Amino acid sequence: MTPLEYANYMVQYEGKEFDLLPLAELFFKHGYDPNRPTSTGLTFLHEVATYSQALVDLAVENGANMHLKSVAMGQTIEQMLENDIKECKDDDRKKILMYMSNYIQEKATQEAAVNSLSDSQSDRFSELDRLNDKTDQNVDAPTEKDQKKQSKSCTIM
Repeated sequence: MTPLEYANYMVQYEGKEFDLLPLAELFFKHGYDPNRPTSTGLTFLHEVATYSQALVDLAVENGANMHLKSVAMGQTIEQMLENDIKECKDDDRKKILMYMSNYIQEKATQEAAVNSLSDSQSDRFSELDRLNDKTDQNVDAPTEKDQKKQSKSCTIM
């Protein structure tokens, strides 16, 4: 268990008051993989998706895959939250889970839109490259004679 996982456990399950964000930022800065299963078989994103919008944002910004299924449950974050909402008996907790579920869905929609935009931009650049290559093939390089003519015609007297 990494110190980040331990701190998350203490906040989430032991009720400790601790701002996990600076520690998570430090771990991500030093290459922590948000898609790596924790000791519980969940990803960091699965762990924090039930209680922290800021940590969800940080994980996604650092490459967390929102569609990755957990090793422990075989569920995506959205599926996990849906099940938690169904099973939750505490109305206040259910509201938090519903809010986080909606937030995760919005993030997933934004991510899909960005990826779609990136794909279409990539297609446009590929088409431009293809056209430039075609143009380059059709244009003959100027000969030495052409270059001399051009330099004479541009001489200012």
